[in-house]
Amino acid sequence: MYPETYKKVVVTQTGDDPHTCLSVQESKLLQPKAHDILVKNHYAGVNPTDVGHMMGINPHGKLPLDCGVEALGEVIAVGERVEEFKVGDIVATALPGNGYREYTTIDRNFALKVPALDPKYIGLFISGAMAKIALDFVVDMQPNETVMVTSALGASGHFAIQLAKAQGCHVIGTCASAKEAHVLKQFNLDRIIVRDEEDAEQVLANEYHDMVNIVFDTMGGNLLDACIDHSAPRAKIIIAEALREHINHESVLHQIDFYHKVIRRSLSIIGFNLRDYANAIPSESLKLLDQMERGNLQSLVDPTVFSGIDSVPSAIAHMMSGHGQGKIVVKL
Repeated sequence: MYPETYKKVVVTQTGDDPHTCLSVQESKLLQPKAHDILVKNHYAGVNPTDVGHMMGINPHGKLPLDCGVEALGEVIAVGERVEEFKVGDIVATALPGNGYREYTTIDRNFALKVPALDPKYIGLFISGAMAKIALDFVVDMQPNETVMVTSALGASGHFAIQLAKAQGCHVIGTCASAKEAHVLKQFNLDRIIVRDEEDAEQVLANEYHDMVNIVFDTMGGNLLDACIDHSAPRAKIIIAEALREHINHESVLHQIDFYHKVIRRSLSIIGFNLRDYANAIPSESLKLLDQMERGNLQSLVDPTVFSGIDSVPSAIAHMMSGHGQGKIVVKL
C-alpha cells in the first residue's frame, strides 16, 4: 500500500538562495498509466540544473516549479504495458522535476534498473552519461591526447577523468583544496592543479601551453578563458553546465579574440546540453554501469550527509559552494 499524497520540493520564487526559493509541498500521488512505473524514492541527486531552474536561467515551466532531476528508489507499482520492470526492482530515474520527491510516477523510458539501493548508482544516469557522451560522442577522445577537466572532483568531472585515463590520455584536473587533491590522487591524474595554492592559468602557460587537446569545462569564468588561451591547435573545448559564473555573479560574457585564438588555431568551442543527446543516455548509462560492476569505474558520493526532504536546500547550497566531492546526495 502507498499513501494518497507525498512531499516534494518546488521552486516558489527565483533567486540564488535555495533556503528562500524552495519549499516543501504536499502533492497527490498519481497512479501509473500504461507505460509508467511508480517508485518510492530513497535518494535524490543534486545537479547544477537545479540551480538553473531555481535562478530562472533555464526554467522548464511556470512557478511553482517542480525541482530536482535524479532519484533512486524501489518500484512499487507498474503500468499494464510495462514488462521490463516489476515491483521490487531498484531503479535510477532522471527527468526534470523528478528528483526531490518522496514518490515519482514516471515513464519507464526514464528509468534504469540498478543492482542495489546504493546512492553510488544515482550519478550514472546524468553526471556519468554527461561525461561519457561529451568525450566519446561529441569530441571523439583518442588515446594519448591531453585532456583538461576543470572540476575534476565534480559530479561529472570525476567520471570524465576516469574515462580519459582509461583511454590512455594525459589528464589534468583542477580542484579547490589540498583536501580534495588527496581524494583525487586515487585516480592517478598526471597533474592536479589545486586552485587554493596555484594559479591555474600560470600552470597551463608554463607547463601545457599549446598542448591541451580536449577541455571538459563545467566551471566557466577565468579558468575557461585560460583553457582557451593555452589549448593546442585543433583543440576541442566542451562547455557543460558552467553555472558557476551565475552563482558567483560574475560576468558570463567572455571576450575572445576569435581571429587569433579560434580561427588561426582551428579551435572548436562546443556548448554541451545533455538534453540534446537524450537518446544516447540509456545505452551509455548501461555501459557505465557495466564498467562499475567490473570494478573499472568509481562513482563518488559526497561525504556530507543530507537527510530528509527538508535538507534539499542545504544540499543545493553545498553544491553551490563549490566544495562538493563527487555526487551530492540527499537521503529522502
